[in-house]
Amino acid sequence: MRVAARQAKNPNNPAWSLLQQRWQTLVDSSMETTTAYQRGAVSIGYIVKAAEQVQRVAAAVSAGVVLETTLAMYLLREERPARFQSDRAFAFELARRVRGLTDCNAGTYWDAKTGKAKRVYRDLTPKAMEHLAAQLAATFGGAGVFIAGLERTEADKAREDQQALCKALEALQ
Repeated sequence: MRVAARQAKNPNNPAWSLLQQRWQTLVDSSMETTTAYQRGAVSIGYIVKAAEQVQRVAAAVSAGVVLETTLAMYLLREERPARFQSDRAFAFELARRVRGLTDCNAGTYWDAKTGKAKRVYRDLTPKAMEHLAAQLAATFGGAGVFIAGLERTEADKAREDQQALCKALEALQ
């Protein structure tokens, strides 16, 4: 929501289209990786898995939604760093949130005991998650850190204004 507000505040800024182009470059690169694998080229499994995930997300979700989700994760990291035990934990959660935009991380199975289909969530292997997160960080990380800094600066200014008002009210007789 705050990322969307920032975009609405600066709708003509070329950063948004440049970031969407960077996403498209990542999508194209992952397409090349999966195509080469399908043609029989020697490939590393976790890189192919990460590329497949990028393809699935790109097929189901617009670049703007991926951009907004990723930047929002960086805002969350800036505001609540204690939510992530490490940089690796943040990277995994970033990859999970982007994968969570589609059903590519979910599957179903039939539970004979209850007679219902159950939904289960499947994570990628740790190496594939790390690779996907590294790709997302390389694509959007700089912008995420910058926008988080802008938000922090605005929040600090609002806090200073509030403190100044409180001091002025205390001085009233």
